[in-house]
Amino acid sequence: MTEETITTEKARSGHAVMKKNGKWLASSIDPVREAQQWSDTVRISVEETETIIVLGLGCGYHVVELLKICPKSYLLIIECDLKVKEKALQFCPALADASIVVEANWMNLVSHSMIRDALGGAYRVVKHAPSFAIGALESEYFEAVDGLLRGRDMLSFLHLLKVRPEILCLLDTELLGDTERFQGEAMSIKTMQKLFTQRPNTSRERRLWRVLEELVL
Repeated sequence: MTEETITTEKARSGHAVMKKNGKWLASSIDPVREAQQWSDTVRISVEETETIIVLGLGCGYHVVELLKICPKSYLLIIECDLKVKEKALQFCPALADASIVVEANWMNLVSHSMIRDALGGAYRVVKHAPSFAIGALESEYFEAVDGLLRGRDMLSFLHLLKVRPEILCLLDTELLGDTERFQGEAMSIKTMQKLFTQRPNTSRERRLWRVLEELVL
């Protein structure tokens, strides 16, 4: 990420709010109320999920609210700017209960142990819209991370396979190496059929498909 100015402003409610690149990272009126509304919106899709991955830390208020309504879930937040994390921790001390990964290069995310652990189980991805809207670099970053976590293209899918060796051994490694064959193709069940190694053990095949479906859905 390029060097950008981050300032602290006060919302009408009195809560501290960050501005980065001239863009608000939370509501300038009432960031806590906004966070409550956001968490209520995403609640249905993430409730009872083992791991919730939040793209964008922002001021942190939305993460705090999500911690309250999903106490049994493991929250993992991905952020690209260390300064954002430092200020968010000042605004919301409760963020100490969440795991935050700060990584400027999205392609390095799979090298983080917290990311690898999360990808090894069931997870859901939710977006913090203000983090995406800061500028072109941030938007590209978070869209790339979203694609990586959902395995939407061949590159993202191969990154996910790095943390799923139990899947890798069941796929056709020769075809996996032929990335040009799938260039520009979105990952889908149809694409994975081409990568599937035919085996007589149907129960093993069923297990494979369940995990593969989890990666793309």
